Amino acid sequence: MENASSKPPIYLDVMLAGYASFLAVFAVVSKPPYAWTLPTRYLYMWTPHAVSLGRVNFLLTYSVFFVIPFAVVFISLRVVEHFRGTLTGIRVITGLIAVAGFPLVCLRAAPTPAVLIEVGISMFVLIMWAQERWPVSDRLNIVLLVFHHAFWLLFCVSLLGLATRPITLWGELVFVYPTLGLFYSLMWARDFKKGIV
Repeated sequence: MENASSKPPIYLDVMLAGYASFLAVFAVVSKPPYAWTLPTRYLYMWTPHAVSLGRVNFLLTYSVFFVIPFAVVFISLRVVEHFRGTLTGIRVITGLIAVAGFPLVCLRAAPTPAVLIEVGISMFVLIMWAQERWPVSDRLNIVLLVFHHAFWLLFCVSLLGLATRPITLWGELVFVYPTLGLFYSLMWARDFKKGIV
């Protein structure tokens, strides 16, 4: 067993679990044929009686879509962190999820191979940065990270046609994913630099 003090702080696990939970829901809801146009059709598919539920009960029932992935990721991380030699793997995987999670889910919704180049460049920059071989200041790295997430937000909004649709709860939720990804990336990078992650 590794020293408990070498484990990542619990808030990083909570943030990753929350981010992964949102990504899991986004991956399901944005994939055709259920897409963003009729997300509730997906929900009704699982429980046809949901049509008769009141709004509050409907939202509570389907909050499970967020809670289950959150619980699975959080518990899995906390368990795996207790085993010798897993922290390095977790460190790498969580960094990749922080930077590439949202873009990969967007590409799953509507595969566009040309923009995979941006994901590849982002992964290259992350690896170089983690090995301290990226010759750019931290401030410029933050600007690049903001541009990365903004690019994917705009790309995803245009890809799924959200800009041309009326504003809805499901349409507005698309802003949550890159925002969570950006904040998680910044927290991960800060703790990685300190040697906590």
